[in-house]
Amino acid sequence: NNLYYNYTNTPTSDANAVTADPLFWGAEAAPTTTTGVVHGRAAFEGFKISKDSPAIDAGVAIDGFTGTDFFGNEVTGTPDIGAYEYQEGDVPSGEVDKTELLAEIEKAKALEDYTNANGTYTESSYSKFSEALAKAIEVSESETATQFDVIAAKNSLTSAIEGLLKTDPNFYMYKEDFTVNTSGAWLQWSSSDGQSSGVASQEAANNIMFDGSPNGFWLSQNDAPNAYIDVVFGDTAKTVKGIQYTARKNGNNKIKTVEILVSENGTEFTSAGTYTPEYDGQTAEIIFNEPITAKYIRIKPTAIQNDASTGDPNKLAVSELKIMKAEKVPAYEKGDVNHDNTVDINDATLVQQYVVCMDISGIFDLELADMNEDGKITINDATLIQIKLLDS
Repeated sequence: NNLYYNYTNTPTSDANAVTADPLFWGAEAAPTTTTGVVHGRAAFEGFKISKDSPAIDAGVAIDGFTGTDFFGNEVTGTPDIGAYEYQEGDVPSGEVDKTELLAEIEKAKALEDYTNANGTYTESSYSKFSEALAKAIEVSESETATQFDVIAAKNSLTSAIEGLLKTDPNFYMYKEDFTVNTSGAWLQWSSSDGQSSGVASQEAANNIMFDGSPNGFWLSQNDAPNAYIDVVFGDTAKTVKGIQYTARKNGNNKIKTVEILVSENGTEFTSAGTYTPEYDGQTAEIIFNEPITAKYIRIKPTAIQNDASTGDPNKLAVSELKIMKAEKVPAYEKGDVNHDNTVDINDATLVQQYVVCMDISGIFDLELADMNEDGKITINDATLIQIKLLDS
């Protein structure tokens, strides 16, 4: 059980001779003489074998041998031929192993809704994931990436995967969270073909927007742009990311364009943008450019669309109205990189491990790790966490 490469006199007596290229890391870089020179083991790393070497598991186990190879690695089971027992993950200087990074990229792509097309994840956590995945792919395709680049990209992606937060299943506010004021309205109800009849009180008219049925609808007394609906949160301002609007069944009197206004007192309103809904059937989600925090939010159509003939072409109809919560991002303290709600020595240790490109399992929040907010994670950030602990 010996390996003979580029050797013309392979002994016929060696029935298990291996004659293929051993795939050394770089034997040409190893010392050519030991005369008068003492070399450390690292000088001979060129004689280590790569992961596809035919020498792996091609040796013969010697009864009673429990030693190590030339480099100090334990030899167990069927040994490799030569002075080095192959170690998975051991790569030579200058040779970059992207195996784990590529596996992590595949893991990311195998996640449910990894493109977030269905809004499965919160915006902030998905943004970090998306950036980490893009960087990982960039490094995996780079011909100049170092092993440190690869490990850092893999660690960042692992952390981003662990840090993904799913959207709050209670995505819409309960009707008890707010009241509504309107410019005046009639309560209408309709059959399946969208025809309407009936009149009721103002309160009943307002409530029809929240009864869960697409048949009934609120119809404004005023023509747009003088028709409006105010969502009132009371003394405490609430943060809202948008509204879900369901139009009248027959497609008449529905929002074509709408202005959103905000107020702190219900009297003085300022514009927060004008939007054009994109409908899926009767329903459209109107997502604000930025989440809005206010005590009053006014929904004011600036143009009305009618899909069928109507006697009231400029009035607003609302079958259902839902108020969309802004995402809830956990308020973790600066330095709490593992999201355990405590800043402690474990966080400082994780930062140190990240700096030296050690594998990190679990959540590692890059934003919370950047203690001095210089856009980089360095040993200074670990030190600042330790100083914070001393001051607490």
